[in-house]
Amino acid sequence: MKFQDATLSKSKSSKEVRDGTYSGWDDPRTWSLQSLQKRGIDPEAVRKAMLDLGLSLVDISISMKSIYSENRKLRDHEAPRAFFIQAPVWLQVTGLEQEFAEVPVHPDFEERGMRKIPLLREDGELEIGVQPTDLARLELGKLFRLKDLANFTIDNKKSPIAKMYSIDVDEVRKVNGPIIHWIPKIGSVAVELTLIDGSRVLGLAEPALKTMANGTFLQFERVGFARIVEDGDPIKVSFAHK
Repeated sequence: MKFQDATLSKSKSSKEVRDGTYSGWDDPRTWSLQSLQKRGIDPEAVRKAMLDLGLSLVDISISMKSIYSENRKLRDHEAPRAFFIQAPVWLQVTGLEQEFAEVPVHPDFEERGMRKIPLLREDGELEIGVQPTDLARLELGKLFRLKDLANFTIDNKKSPIAKMYSIDVDEVRKVNGPIIHWIPKIGSVAVELTLIDGSRVLGLAEPALKTMANGTFLQFERVGFARIVEDGDPIKVSFAHK
């Protein structure tokens, strides 16, 4: 079996594994079944993708897009959601009295309940991290929302202070204001996310990751599905697919 959208060479992979360029046969660059399983790709997704396309074991290629689609169908329901921010910029938040945010574990399954993100303060000050690209698209004095938390405005971007405006999400929707993801500065956990090309991205995720077991398949909102492979500091996570 080969994948249409991946460059596969068993001899090359074997050499790279032997000389230490790849971490092992579960390195994502080998595209081995071991590597797919480490990323959280269910073997059943591979089988269903082949059957749905009318392929047999002697057929030579299959699209990874088909496998990813089947994997989403099989595993999306089980995947808790979490916020992940790479290279956050910090907003000083004022006017917000809440001690925690309540965010759905999974937006499509209310029975899964809510996850609580503590809003811890140092010397009475609350700092929230957002993506630099999100900060760049905010307009001064205009309404925006920290997802599942509250609506805010900022007056400058060099030393940004997010001023609490209101709670109701409909207010930001009426003005088509951006809704952005975030993490608290205190309590967030370091994450090393291994991408499909073997590169590693460092970032911070919400505190809930500390309670998730190795092997947990989750979705970093706006980033994609991933699987926790090793706890520690940082927590090591392998990217699966969008």
